[in-house]
Amino acid sequence: MLGSYIIAGSVLAAAIEQLATVLLLDALVAPAPEGIGAVAVAALRALVPVPALPGAALLTFARIVRLGAAMDDEIQGTV
Repeated sequence: MLGSYIIAGSVLAAAIEQLATVLLLDALVAPAPEGIGAVAVAALRALVPVPALPGAALLTFARIVRLGAAMDDEIQGTV
């Protein structure tokens, strides 16, 4: 559950940061943004998976621990 929150939060934070940066630079450098297309491209550009790696690592670790616990229960049942 925590891994899912980290992944979603990091993607959302990166998207908001990238969108704010692009809109600020467009306002300072260009006369006007080109519409919703520029905003959509900026939002898609922000979805880089690098900030989501700790969340994915937590989800993977949780799966490994869950499988290990199931294997331990099976071993305890056979002994």
